[in-house]
Amino acid sequence: MNDGLTDLTVYSVAFDPNNISFLYVGTCQGGLFRKQVTRTIKVLPTEGGKVEPSGTLEVVFGSEVVFNITPDSGYKLKEIYAGSNKYQNPSTTFRVTLGTTYNSTFRAVFEKIAPSNIVILLQIGNRIFTVNGDRRTLDSPPIIKNNRTLLPIRAVVESLGGTVGWDGAEHKVTVALGSKTLELWIGKPIAKVNGRDTLIDATNPNVVPEIVNSRTMLPLRFVAESLGADVQWDGTTKTITITYIP
Repeated sequence: MNDGLTDLTVYSVAFDPNNISFLYVGTCQGGLFRKQVTRTIKVLPTEGGKVEPSGTLEVVFGSEVVFNITPDSGYKLKEIYAGSNKYQNPSTTFRVTLGTTYNSTFRAVFEKIAPSNIVILLQIGNRIFTVNGDRRTLDSPPIIKNNRTLLPIRAVVESLGGTVGWDGAEHKVTVALGSKTLELWIGKPIAKVNGRDTLIDATNPNVVPEIVNSRTMLPLRFVAESLGADVQWDGTTKTITITYIP
């Protein structure tokens, strides 16, 4: 041995009980032998954005990897899974230090950004309606009866973020959204809004919930306005615009 040699790099393949294919790089400095080993981080695919670097990365054990995460338009970064660890509301620049003795994975999870306004467009006689431009389908088309629009309300209420329940024994529909709860009964002109009796249409007592072709049809304007939405009617195109601010 040359006593004057203080820094010697030795390359060798050594057995690792986890994976015999890893390459150990040994560095001899001052008589001490230090070992390094590479592991892999697999960046898992996801929807709503991209992660760089991507694919399967070979990383030296103990080193740091910086991931740059870019959400797609209309999405935001929700959480990150680095190996078995979960990180909520993380930064879009995320640093990982590979401190495990086994291969690992990395996954970013994105979620859609809720719009500030929800705009729903419906048309008399048309089952297709839109929610902020996205096409959806009603069980049956809106109709006009007693000069009021009736329609199966579930798809509209759920598009606003609410729920609809049906009590077959009482023939009652319960609509809930935020702090508002509506109760309407088939054939009855009086509903309850947060427990208070309220006329569905103060100028026309004939406007009531009905069952038409096995579908429960509710007065659209009453339900939407009671939930805090704005309703506009275009008689020329027979379209209804509902605007709701969550």
